Amino acid sequence: MELDALYRDYMEDPSGGGEQLALNLELWLVRYFAARHELARAQELARHTNASIWRRLPEFQPEDDAAFGRWVTNIARIEGLRASRRRTTMRALEFDAQGFDVARGGEQPRSQPQRAASSRAEESSDFELM
Repeated sequence: MELDALYRDYMEDPSGGGEQLALNLELWLVRYFAARHELARAQELARHTNASIWRRLPEFQPEDDAAFGRWVTNIARIEGLRASRRRTTMRALEFDAQGFDVARGGEQPRSQPQRAASSRAEESSDFELM
């Protein structure tokens, strides 16, 4: 993996190789996440993961010449799984909120535009009563 060679260059001269490593790491992370998410989400995940990697880098102890690439891949995989879990949780919460509306009012779940139209209709009927 090219990142391993860039990491070795960075370790030999931290002042000179860091910029090249940072640029290639960011590009690698965007490609990694873009294969699994839409581009905007991939870029967001890449930025977050890149910051996490640089924060953890002083603790990294390579076992061999290919260890950096594996380490980065594992961090990216874990961050991707966490992001998917958060999205699943948010979707479940949205679904529960819709289910609560159904249980409370006895009506079918409505889409956001339907809820907005209903809210406007209720506001206009309240205005007519005044």
